[in-house]
Amino acid sequence: MSEDILKMKKKVKILKSKQMTLLKYLNSLWDYLKKKDEPTLIYLFVTVQAKCLGDNLVKYEEIIDKIQELSLDIDENHELDHKCYGEYLSVHSYVLTTIEELSDTLKTVPATRPKVKLPPLDIPYFSGDILEWNVFYESFKASIHDNPEVGKEHKVQYLVSRLKGKALAVCSGIPPLASNYDILWSNLKERYEDKRTLASEYLKNIYAFPPIKPDNKEQLNNLIDQFIACTSALTALDVQNLGDFILCNIASSKLPPGMLRRFESSLESGEMPTIASFTLFLKEQARVLAHMENPLSQTYSKKEVKATPTVPSYSKVSTGSGKRNVSHSFMINSNEPLCSLCKKSAHPLYRCDKFKTLSPYDRLNFVRDNTLCFNCLGKGHA
Repeated sequence: MSEDILKMKKKVKILKSKQMTLLKYLNSLWDYLKKKDEPTLIYLFVTVQAKCLGDNLVKYEEIIDKIQELSLDIDENHELDHKCYGEYLSVHSYVLTTIEELSDTLKTVPATRPKVKLPPLDIPYFSGDILEWNVFYESFKASIHDNPEVGKEHKVQYLVSRLKGKALAVCSGIPPLASNYDILWSNLKERYEDKRTLASEYLKNIYAFPPIKPDNKEQLNNLIDQFIACTSALTALDVQNLGDFILCNIASSKLPPGMLRRFESSLESGEMPTIASFTLFLKEQARVLAHMENPLSQTYSKKEVKATPTVPSYSKVSTGSGKRNVSHSFMINSNEPLCSLCKKSAHPLYRCDKFKTLSPYDRLNFVRDNTLCFNCLGKGHA
């Protein structure tokens, strides 16, 4: 067998493979059209797939002709056979006819189906408890806020209807209109999306759990549930330097209210305290208290107190002799101001007995409230 004949036989095999591929594709469309369950979906699918039917018919015809031509070159006694081409044309015609019939049938079907009314979604109420915020936020966001089928005129009504207590007060004064929906939603997020407050509340829940009695299985299970819930919530918050935050939270609970307020004021909005920043604050407070306990002594020159008589006032006093008695009154002028604490005499604050009886913390507050100097406790240059 010559090499040319072998090459031609290989070409015939390749062409027959392409022929079978085109035939299988056409038969798959025909099988799909036989289904009766979803005519609309069938029509849409087949019309998309059938766009290449015309080109495939031309390709199929060319392949058949090429196979017959090569077969004659291999064997001049080969009998021409176009039976497979006739079968392909038959199925091709069936497919096109069925698509046309299906199209005519679907023209009588309404273009849109009536929407199914879904049952109302069970969105939890939000009363302003920050521990309830995440559940409310995720539920409302998924069901209403991110739902493109719900307009803002309905979103704002859904939102206001699920608020109560402190949360509703946040939105008071803003009319529940479609144009105000974004404002109301932003106000709630700004108020309650406080990562630090949330983390502190989770820690408080752990601290507040009562001691477990010996061999009390129920209390132990309750502790396990609460501990897992709080630690999982803390992990979900993704707090940076969580260890620092926990230690600072424990230590700050030991501070007096005024000092704790100053520590909170020293932090930026949303800033998480660290061991370094908290330690620096404590050292600064200790330095101030040290100055309060041992103020720098300052020499004050004693100024003379002069008594200047005022204009004498006369009053008639009934006497037997008919003479009048003259009474004199005097006013003491002092150039040195009275003590700013006791108001009894003119002495420096650090010599005031009442000031000495105050605690260091109360002394610090008094000096700050009266804008006195932290070094000499004087006025006018604090």
